[in-house]
Amino acid sequence: MELKQLRSCVGESQFPIYLRNSVFVTATSVVLIAGLASLAAYALARYDLPWSNALYVYFLAGLMVPMRLGVLPLFLLMKTCAFMIRMLL
Repeated sequence: MELKQLRSCVGESQFPIYLRNSVFVTATSVVLIAGLASLAAYALARYDLPWSNALYVYFLAGLMVPMRLGVLPLFLLMKTCAFMIRMLL
């Protein structure tokens, strides 16, 4: 693939708009998640709540489970949803 072909693909498509939208959504998500996570972490670390130990164990268990185990249920869910969408059309 030559550079001229790449320029024509980027120039003719709406790639810059898609890239800008993706960067905006990603940055917004990161800021909101980091803010909420820091507030929750402060509350769990600072205050002695009766259920905080159980919540720590729950978070640790979630960290110990590999991410690959969550892919199969998501795939099955998306497959089912796509099937249902095709049935509605």
